[in-house]
Amino acid sequence: MTNASTKEPIVRPPIYCPDASADSMTATLTSDGKATIPAEIREALAMKAGDRLTFALLPGGTIVMRVKNQSIMNAAGCLYEAGRKPLPIEVLSR
Repeated sequence: MTNASTKEPIVRPPIYCPDASADSMTATLTSDGKATIPAEIREALAMKAGDRLTFALLPGGTIVMRVKNQSIMNAAGCLYEAGRKPLPIEVLSR
């Protein structure tokens, strides 16, 4: 990954990660670039068919995978406060 304006590699600080070799799981990459995520991981992350995944490549070959399985609708009402008057859209879009 490089910075688009300078073409220099983006260097992120290392993230501490305990040695996972004892609990590691494997998957095999098929010829068309597909891999099956182990069932234990899918269950732990509540993954289901159709979930979007994002990947970040870190220095040293570490990959961070995030599951995008939450809807913005899950946040509906989280800012509600009894008695507070709603703000007009004109105020919110300044």
